[in-house]
Amino acid sequence: QPLIRYTKADMRELVNSYIKKGGIKTLEDFKVFRTKFDSITPHQL
Repeated sequence: QPLIRYTKADMRELVNSYIKKGGIKTLEDFKVFRTKFDSITPHQL
């Protein structure tokens, strides 16, 4: 199974998507953001 690799662009896209939504407003928003953030950060190139 190939490794999933993320780039700084992936992180920017994640952050920008939440900026466009007006930020993290609920606990559920935070949980989803954190899950995605945590999956990207160890694999950044």
